[in-house]
Amino acid sequence: MRLQPTPTGWLDLALGVPIMDVSRAHAELGWSPTRTAGEALLELIEAMRRGDGLQTAPLEPGNAGPLRIRELLTGVGGRSRG
Repeated sequence: MRLQPTPTGWLDLALGVPIMDVSRAHAELGWSPTRTAGEALLELIEAMRRGDGLQTAPLEPGNAGPLRIRELLTGVGGRSRG
């Protein structure tokens, strides 16, 4: 089952995620979701399991973990303090 211990902070983070309302996107753009939230979550998990990605630095398969330490050290993706 590939289970691992998870710090309680991750559960707190998941429980604190806001519920999104798409009514404005529908009203102003005519957009409607093509998947339910559950379907989107299952699709995400399956893609992660397969190692899917795109040819962009953050999404390229096999381009994560220790190989991206350079980004952390140089502050790429950090928030500006202004």
